[in-house]
Amino acid sequence: MKKIIFLVPIIALLSSACGDDFLELSPVSDAASSNFFRTAADIEVAVNGIYGELQSGAYYGNTWRVIMEYRSDNIDDGNTARGAGQDANINKFRESASNGALQAAWEAMYRTVSRANTVLNRVEGVEISEARQSLLQAESRFLRALTYFNLVRLWGAVPLILEESEPEQIRQTAQRNSVSEVYAQIEQDLEFALPNLPSKSSSGRATREAASILLAKALMTQGKFEEAVPLLRDIDMTTLIPLDEVWDATNELNDEMIYVVRFRADLADESHGAWYNTNETPLVSGNLRQAYVDAGDVVRGPLIEENNDLGGDMIPLKFQEAPFAGGSYGLDYPVIRKADAVLLLAEALNEEGYSADGEAFELLNRVRSRAGLAALTSADLADQDAFREAIFEERRLELALEGHRWFDLQRSGTAAEALTEVGIAFQPFQLLYPLPQSEIDAFQDDTRFRQNEGYN
Repeated sequence: MKKIIFLVPIIALLSSACGDDFLELSPVSDAASSNFFRTAADIEVAVNGIYGELQSGAYYGNTWRVIMEYRSDNIDDGNTARGAGQDANINKFRESASNGALQAAWEAMYRTVSRANTVLNRVEGVEISEARQSLLQAESRFLRALTYFNLVRLWGAVPLILEESEPEQIRQTAQRNSVSEVYAQIEQDLEFALPNLPSKSSSGRATREAASILLAKALMTQGKFEEAVPLLRDIDMTTLIPLDEVWDATNELNDEMIYVVRFRADLADESHGAWYNTNETPLVSGNLRQAYVDAGDVVRGPLIEENNDLGGDMIPLKFQEAPFAGGSYGLDYPVIRKADAVLLLAEALNEEGYSADGEAFELLNRVRSRAGLAALTSADLADQDAFREAIFEERRLELALEGHRWFDLQRSGTAAEALTEVGIAFQPFQLLYPLPQSEIDAFQDDTRFRQNEGYN
C-alpha cells in the first residue's frame, strides 16, 4: 500500500482564503495557531500541508495541465461548452483576465507559498533537532522555489512574499517584484535545500536530485548554462529504465521519477479526476500525433493516444490506470523525470559550444535509443542551431502531456512558429498570462500592480 504522506489537517489559518484575492493570505497569529506550532510533529504536519496544496485541483491535480499543455501545440480544445469555455479560451489564446482557471491556479500557488512561509517563520521557535529542522526547512524552501519558478514563468514579475504578514500590510506594501528578484530568491531557496535534502526518497518527497535539476532548469531559463552543467552532472544518468516500466501504474516511484506530486485514488482529498478526459472527443492535437509519425516513433506515439482499455474515461495511455470508484484516480503527477535531466544536460553542453558527435550527442541518443530511434550524428545535426532544434523536438516527444511543452516553447523562442502551425494568431505579449482581474481590482495601483502588457 502506498505510504500516506499528504496529511492535511492544517487548521484553516494556514490556508489563504479562496476568495477575492491572494491578499487574504492568512497570518498564523491567533491563539489557536500559536498553540499548534509547539512540537516537531506540528511542524511536520505543516510541511505535509505544503505538499498537500500541490495536490489541489487548482494546481497539479488538474489545472496545471490546462495552463501548460492546453496552451501549447500539444492540445486542441474547441469545447466552449465545458466550464464556460475557460479551458478552450486558454487553448485558443483568447482568455481574459477573469478566466477562472488562471485565478484558481494563482490562488493555489500563493496558498502553497503561504504554507511554506508559515513553516519557515515558525520552525526555529520549536524544540527540534538541528538536522530535522534543516530538513524541514529544505523541503519547505524547495516547494516554495518550485512554486515561484512556476509563477514567474507564467506571469513574469510577481509579488515576492517571504514572511507571514497581516493582510492590510500586504495591501499597503506588496508589489510585483522584478523577474530577476524572483529568480534570485528561487536560487537562494534551492541552494539552501541542496545540502539539506536526502539524495533519494522512497516516499516521493523532495530530494537533492530534484533540487539540483530544478535549480539547473531555473539557471538555464535565465541563460546561465555554464552554471547549470555541474548541477546536472551530479545526477546519475547512466541508465534509463524501459518506457513500459516508466509508465507502470503499479510502480509509480520507479527510478525514472525524480520528483512527483503524489495522489491516492482511495482518499477523496488525495485523488484526482481523469487527466485529459476526452469523453471520446480527441484532445491531443493532430500536430503532436504527426510529430511521432514524422519521427518514426512507434514506441512513444501510442503513449499519447486516448483509450479506455480499462473501462471508463478515454485518457492517454501514459496516464491510464483503473479508477478506484466514481472516476477517482490516484496516478502520481511527474514533475521531474530523469529523461528531462538527460536532455537538459545535452542542451546545456550544446549551448556552451557545439561539439560534433561529442557528449551532448551521446546524451540525446540515450533518450532516442530507449524509444527505438536511430542515433543522430553530426551528419544529421551539423551545427549548434540544428542540435538545439533536435533537443527541443526530442523533449516534445519524450515529455508530451507532462506539463513541459509551453515553457519549452517560451525558452526556445519558438512559440510563434509552433502556434502558427496549429492556426493560432499568436502575439508576443501572450508568452505571459494576464494577471487575475481579482488582483488588479484588489490593488487598484498601476504603479505597484500593473496588468501585463496587451491585456485590458
